[in-house]
Amino acid sequence: MANQRPNPNEAFPNPKILSLCYIKNVVKNPRIIIGDYTYYDDVDGADQFEKHVTHFYDFIGDKLIIGKFCSIAKGVEFVMNGANHRMDCATTYPFYIMGGDWGSAIAPVKDELPLKGDTIIGNDVWIGQNVTVMPGVHIGDGAIIGTNSVVAKDIPPYAIAVGNPCRVVRKRFDDELIELLLKLRWWDKSIEEIESLLPLLSCGDLEKVKAELKSIMNPPKIETHKVVKFMVYDRMARKGSSAYSPKSHSAPHFEGHYVEGMEEWASHYCFNKKEDGSYEAELDEAWDEGSHYGGGTINVAIPKEWLDLTYDEFLERVITLAAAEHYGFTTDDLKEKNGLKEFFGFENK
Repeated sequence: MANQRPNPNEAFPNPKILSLCYIKNVVKNPRIIIGDYTYYDDVDGADQFEKHVTHFYDFIGDKLIIGKFCSIAKGVEFVMNGANHRMDCATTYPFYIMGGDWGSAIAPVKDELPLKGDTIIGNDVWIGQNVTVMPGVHIGDGAIIGTNSVVAKDIPPYAIAVGNPCRVVRKRFDDELIELLLKLRWWDKSIEEIESLLPLLSCGDLEKVKAELKSIMNPPKIETHKVVKFMVYDRMARKGSSAYSPKSHSAPHFEGHYVEGMEEWASHYCFNKKEDGSYEAELDEAWDEGSHYGGGTINVAIPKEWLDLTYDEFLERVITLAAAEHYGFTTDDLKEKNGLKEFFGFENK
């Protein structure tokens, strides 16, 4: 079945609720930058969001930047820097824009205007009905702005702020959970990852949320073995070629380094590539009945894909396979005996 998730590139994600609009798809001004899944809810025209960005003049060049997954209610107004008047003169009245003879009044240059910079709204922000956001304000990720508020100063992440002037009344969560959420940045993940997180993001048990986020952000360390890529030599390689081994052996080969207990299994071991392209493990002076030494050589075919295993995994499989072939028992027999060490009595050595 095809996935039925909302399309972030459609203006109205739910055709049954036309008051809700993904506004990145309807704004025309390139200086209004809006993230995926951010919506404006207005029964009087959700697709008219751009009308709620006022005093937005090209010659000033400021931007309105809104993150992803924000919820913006009806009646919002983003007042941009063009609304500001000079306050360093005897009057704040803008004679120069009134026309007529007044148009000859000295107009300020851009650097003389009290510009506040870009207005930036973070991700997962909820802005209530009839909120006014003043020029240059920054509202942090996860913040909530209460109805009818006038936001004239920055609001930190995951704060609840209300009033005129808008003030922080409390944090949404404790500092630890806020830090985890800011570190997670779930809104930047793929939509598949976000969907997998929905049960957690929608959970009201904050202690559970905190515990699971810790697990996600700080997974337990798993001890890993260094992967050793075995260099396999060709029996037919000529001296001087990269496939030739200088080892003193009847055929070019690679001798792996010893690991603890290896001397109990075989004095030497190597891995060869045969003329037919297959691979083999060769164990010299392998054990025999009654003695762990002087047993001659065991040759056993090995799958090519084993060369991608870690060193210890490769060695264990090769030795187990060789022992099974030499003695006529199966690898299942070794599993019952807890591996070769117990089988040969090396467990306590």
